[in-house]
Amino acid sequence: MSPGTPNVCPVCDAGGPMTHASDGAAVLYGMDFSVYVRIARLALFAKGVDYRLEHLNPFEQDPAKAGPDLHPFGKMPVLHHDGLTLYETQAIVRYVDEGFPGPNLMPGTPRQRALQNQIVGICDNYLYRPLVWGLFVETVSKPLKGEASDDAVADAAEAEVTRAFAALSPLLAAKPTGHAGFDMADMFLAPMMDYGMRSARGARAADGFPNLVGWWRTARAEPCMAATISANLPPDMPADQVQ
Repeated sequence: MSPGTPNVCPVCDAGGPMTHASDGAAVLYGMDFSVYVRIARLALFAKGVDYRLEHLNPFEQDPAKAGPDLHPFGKMPVLHHDGLTLYETQAIVRYVDEGFPGPNLMPGTPRQRALQNQIVGICDNYLYRPLVWGLFVETVSKPLKGEASDDAVADAAEAEVTRAFAALSPLLAAKPTGHAGFDMADMFLAPMMDYGMRSARGARAADGFPNLVGWWRTARAEPCMAATISANLPPDMPADQVQ
């Protein structure tokens, strides 16, 4: 789930390829503005899975009532496929990777998989909240809605983001090359960066890490990123600040 992204009520179909599923296809529940829904969509896109995106927005209702039969904690995304209902984004991505044909989203050796899992863990535990909530929401989303941002919150978030970027940069440089498309680590980091780099503070934090910036320039140009971007970003949303 991506709490802190724009609290809007978008339509449930983002309009990208393969979201118009046939009967019996996989169903992904969530909203297209969610970082974590986008991670799941990137995995489905990479594997060529036909799926339908269904409206589930915990922001606009009591989370306890937001599909409790789907997610006991009232969050998103949730994947339903072939009688199986899965929540937790890592579980969804791993299931999609192992359950469908197509390029592998995990590398081939235990060492490489461990390093990829480390990137995913850093994104989940140390980057997502300060980058998306602390910088994007505080310095981009709130001003767009006419709300005052809190410089103290943004200052603290920028320091946390810089620390996370310092950990991620050498790991990105060591990732195996020659992979066909995004892997799981890319899928977790890229949606967070897509929000965070719209903040001048986020771009400033990234500027000191050439490996990270180089990775992001490549990642943002991947077809899967264009195919899964929210259809409901505000028209005056700032562009990516990384040149």
